[in-house]
Amino acid sequence: MAGSNTKSLVRVYVKAELLFAELCNLLEQYESWSSLCATADLDAVIELCCSSPTLFETNFKALRDKRREAERLPDFIKVDCICVSLGPLKQSLEDNFQRAYETLLLVLKRTMTDDINEVTRTITDFAPL
Repeated sequence: MAGSNTKSLVRVYVKAELLFAELCNLLEQYESWSSLCATADLDAVIELCCSSPTLFETNFKALRDKRREAERLPDFIKVDCICVSLGPLKQSLEDNFQRAYETLLLVLKRTMTDDINEVTRTITDFAPL
């Protein structure tokens, strides 16, 4: 039976390969969104990257912009006969954006507290007796 349907089977396999190639391209297209999820120690990364108030402000704005961009992602993408849901990706992104925002805020507060303590220590060191 397979011998009589060889042309049809080859056609099915070729179409399946094309479909899976499109799905792989879709995966690669949205893979960059998961880089934040892959960061294990977000505190250390933020402390390393944010050394001035300007950098904190820039990162807060960038986070806000990325959040808006993620909201505009479609809920579903149809690839030929397959419908791919981006809902779990969008939910994961929102969770990670919230975690990044809270971490940015925490590191900013910690940095401010350290700076205040340093200034206070400097003032008390030079204060007359």
